[in-house]
Amino acid sequence: VFYADNSHIGSVGGRDDSGNLLSIHCNASGNNVSISGVSRFSTAGRPRKYVLFTGSDYIGNIDFNAMLQFHKDSGARITALYSDDVRNIKEKGELTLYKVADDGSMTDVIISDRMQDDAHFGPEVYIMETADLLHTLDRTFREGKNSFRIDVLKDAILAGDKVMAYRASEPILMIDDTVSYLKSSLELLDPDLRKALFRKENAPIITRVKDSAPTRYGKEAVVENSLVSDGVTIEGEVRNCIIFRGVTIKKGAIVENSVIMQDSSVGEMARLNYCVMDKNSIINDGRMLSGYITHPFYVEDHTVI
Repeated sequence: VFYADNSHIGSVGGRDDSGNLLSIHCNASGNNVSISGVSRFSTAGRPRKYVLFTGSDYIGNIDFNAMLQFHKDSGARITALYSDDVRNIKEKGELTLYKVADDGSMTDVIISDRMQDDAHFGPEVYIMETADLLHTLDRTFREGKNSFRIDVLKDAILAGDKVMAYRASEPILMIDDTVSYLKSSLELLDPDLRKALFRKENAPIITRVKDSAPTRYGKEAVVENSLVSDGVTIEGEVRNCIIFRGVTIKKGAIVENSVIMQDSSVGEMARLNYCVMDKNSIINDGRMLSGYITHPFYVEDHTVI
């Protein structure tokens, strides 16, 4: 279901006691996810023959139409996406890896805590026929199974079903923990990567416009190699940073290699290095906070230090 201006999207998640449709959707004021009626949603759509479903812990500008055509041409039951240009994969954690034959067919699915030389990383992007997916979900639910990778994908390979692996050529940045978030954010300071992700020809990333007053730079401000939103006030020094809307960097402050989110403030003579500062937080005068690229200093939202 969609808002009239397509600015918000939800998934139909059943009906209430009166038979009215319920929508599951993101809501920043409702602990990120809310279930509500669909009165504010004006249009609805349902997947047709094919459905694409994906994880949400990566950034990429991927041509899914090409993946769908690959799926159709191959006659696969399931097609999974992989890439050899995946950046900032976490060093410890649960990784999804695929072994792929020369013809593109998938021969194994591996859940591992580290990369393997003979396997490809998959960000968990799949295409199936809608009817097949619904039938598979119903069956696995009744059997008490809950892992798509093991109970569906691996089982399909073992059963001899045709499972194909589609190689994406586009770069993918992982954002599945604080470390990868900071690394991937700072990589966006590379204009070529930024163009590949957000200004790709015939595939621009479109977001809601929320203009503020132009950023104000004080007489002693120094800004180098940074992305600075509008509505910001900078009187100190900023290097290799991403600065969100409404941030204030006061006189004498030095902020380096950091991400400072919306409406936060860094006090006079404060120093921040390798920090991720969540929204509406305040760093008072003279404070010194420092992490490292592999261990960022994280400041929770609405925190005062």
